[in-house]
Amino acid sequence: MSHTPWWSWIGGVIGAGYVAMTVRAAPALGTVVMLAVAIAGQMAGSLAADHVGMMGLAKRPISWEKICGLVLVGAGVLLILRKR
Repeated sequence: MSHTPWWSWIGGVIGAGYVAMTVRAAPALGTVVMLAVAIAGQMAGSLAADHVGMMGLAKRPISWEKICGLVLVGAGVLLILRKR
């Protein structure tokens, strides 16, 4: 375990922060909006991580198809918010 990279240890802290934020956000936003925003954020972060090859993974450039997918999820969030 002492040979693991430093960034592998921050997953627990990030996970606890994510749970705390969702518990606080769900009553204010509603579960559907909270989860849709979380998924959109994860997609955006994943696009960036893939593009730069984060954590030693292979680099995968951002394509227009990936951008369109992210935009569609964002549009879905806006549609959900509009019906509130």
